Amino acid sequence: MGCESFTDAISASHSATDRIMRGDAGGFKDLYSRSGDITLGNPFGGFGRGREGVFEQLDRAASYFSDGRATEFEEIAKAAADEFAYTVEIERVEVKVAGGAEQSEICRSGYLGLSPRRGRLETRSSPCRPESLSADGGFGAADLRFGPRL
Repeated sequence: MGCESFTDAISASHSATDRIMRGDAGGFKDLYSRSGDITLGNPFGGFGRGREGVFEQLDRAASYFSDGRATEFEEIAKAAADEFAYTVEIERVEVKVAGGAEQSEICRSGYLGLSPRRGRLETRSSPCRPESLSADGGFGAADLRFGPRL
């Protein structure tokens, strides 16, 4: 699934976040690049390189989540120009983590950047307190597809 615009990419990323909170990594798999030069750092440990490695890490991360949903995406900053666009958000979700009986509220700072020339989006996230936004970008990055499949 390609995205026609940066707004579409943000929307698809929000939907993918909602899905992964229910244990379904498919939304992110649809967005991530088909090229071999992608990486993903899993917040539960491990890194994936290349499509197969990244998809394994996505499945592993999704396996920790169940019965969840995204509750809010708070925009901190957003800019778009001809050659680059980005947004910084705080993502809030409610989810059962690692088989827990009760839902936890989780907050992550998130960054989504786009370079149309490269035809890629980059995403980074890290846990945060709602009142503090991580400045270092957090756990890792993965390229998302923008436009036609690579």
